Amino acid sequence: MGRAEIEQLALLPAAEDAAGLPPERFVPPEWVAIVAVVDRLQRQTYHWPIGHTIFQKLVYFASQTGIPTGLEFERNNYGPFARKLKSHIARLQNNGLAIEEQRGNLFEIRSDRPIPMPSRTTAAVWRLGARPSTAPPT
Repeated sequence: MGRAEIEQLALLPAAEDAAGLPPERFVPPEWVAIVAVVDRLQRQTYHWPIGHTIFQKLVYFASQTGIPTGLEFERNNYGPFARKLKSHIARLQNNGLAIEEQRGNLFEIRSDRPIPMPSRTTAAVWRLGARPSTAPPT
């Protein structure tokens, strides 16, 4: 059995956990939205690397704007700090959404693959409650 197969098996739920239950979502949509923010930041031509401190602040502000992260933040020397954030980073890495690499003294967190972002027109249409039609014009 190859390494990739072992890693894939580790992501699957245990049989007794999945019995009679709908498939578990390993990464909630809220965390995919946070990875999308990281992706958008790293697409900027000139950007600072996103380390643990900046990622803590990014997730804090995301939770303050209404994204339900499920984390409890406390006051710390470098700003808001959530003890359980490290486990969320590991979950994002295990599902191939984020990479954490050491670069000198910094652990950089970045998105693993580009996340498609809707155009501004599509986003404006969605805000109005309509979905763009994919049917050919008649």
